Amino acid sequence: MTEKINEADRNVLRAIQKDSGASSRSLAETLGMSQSSLWRRINDLENLGAIRKRVALLDPDIVGLPVCVIVQVNMVSYEAEMRKNFEKFVSSIPEITSCYAMTGSYDYTLTVQTDSVAGFEALHMNKILAHPSVAGSSSQIALRCVKYTTELAI
Repeated sequence: MTEKINEADRNVLRAIQKDSGASSRSLAETLGMSQSSLWRRINDLENLGAIRKRVALLDPDIVGLPVCVIVQVNMVSYEAEMRKNFEKFVSSIPEITSCYAMTGSYDYTLTVQTDSVAGFEALHMNKILAHPSVAGSSSQIALRCVKYTTELAI
């Protein structure tokens, strides 16, 4: 896919990553192109799948979700249907903000954002560990966030 993205596309993507809320006029001026050229390029990048979604990054402390927990999960079985069911389950839980299938000692790593340690405990015990495909897990509570970005180094 990267061979379809040229340097001008990368410049557009870098600018959008920095501020997706910037006006098309402002972005076009910054990038030295017309608004219509910018619009076409963004539309092409969206159709290509390079731009999945545009979102606002919220401050978890301000919105009342200050507890971040990294949860590493081991599966009962590696059957395709079991993995599919687990991934569907994870996608349905709003407190789980990311899920990665992993190599190494654990099968999946989840990031969970909750309002409290008690809130995490309830989610962990009543949903994650209660899921039939989960054999066990290990959790670490983050003390503070040192770096968080969704910007890719393109």
